[in-house]
Amino acid sequence: MAAAAARRLRVLTRRGSLSPAPSTAAPAPRSPRDPRALCTLSTRLRSGAGEDEIERIRREFEDAKRNYLSIPAAIKDMPKMNPQGIYVNKNVKLDDLHVYGFDYDYTLSHYSEHLQCLIYDLAKKHLVDELKYPESCLKYEYDRSFPIRGLYYDRLRGCLLKLDFFGSIEPDGCFFGRRKLSLSEIKELYGTRHIGRDQAKPTCWADGCLLF
Repeated sequence: MAAAAARRLRVLTRRGSLSPAPSTAAPAPRSPRDPRALCTLSTRLRSGAGEDEIERIRREFEDAKRNYLSIPAAIKDMPKMNPQGIYVNKNVKLDDLHVYGFDYDYTLSHYSEHLQCLIYDLAKKHLVDELKYPESCLKYEYDRSFPIRGLYYDRLRGCLLKLDFFGSIEPDGCFFGRRKLSLSEIKELYGTRHIGRDQAKPTCWADGCLLF
C-alpha cells in the first residue's frame, strides 16, 4: 500500500501536478565580496543614488578641516591663567637646591644632535674628576647606535635592559657591557624574559634612563 502511494507521488511530480512549496524565508544577504553585490553597488553609484552619501562625507571632512585649522586662533583667544592660581602640590625649599633639572622630552626646547655627545663627555669628566674613576674612561666616545633611554641596570648581574610595557625583556634589549646577549643567554640568566616584581626591587635595579 505504501509502495503504491510512493509510485503515485513520483508520477504526479514528473507530470508537474505537484511542485515544491514556495519558501517563505527571507533571502540571505549577499556578501560584500559577492560579484552580484558589487555590480549592484556600481550600478547605484553610476545612477547617482550614492552621490548624496559622498556629498555628506565631503561636507563632514571640510567641517573637520576647518575646526582643526581654527584651533590656534581659539587658543590665542583663551583667557590667560591667573599667576596667583598656579601652585605646586608639594612645597620645596629652593635654598637646598643647587641644580635644576628638566625632563628630557623636548617640553622646553628642541635639542640639537650634539647635546647627547655633550652630556656623555660631561658625565665622563664627572666620573673621573669627582668620583675618581680611572682616566682610561675618558677615551670612550658617545655611540648614537647604543640604547640610551628607558633602560634598567641590573646591579646583581651587570646587565643593561630594555623592558617593554608588560615588563618583559625585549629580544634585542639585553646587554652585558657593549655585547648584546642572545635569547638563550637571557633565559640562562633570568629563566624567562618576564621580570617579576621580586627581581625588580630597588636594591637590585636602578633606572638607567638617559645615558647613565
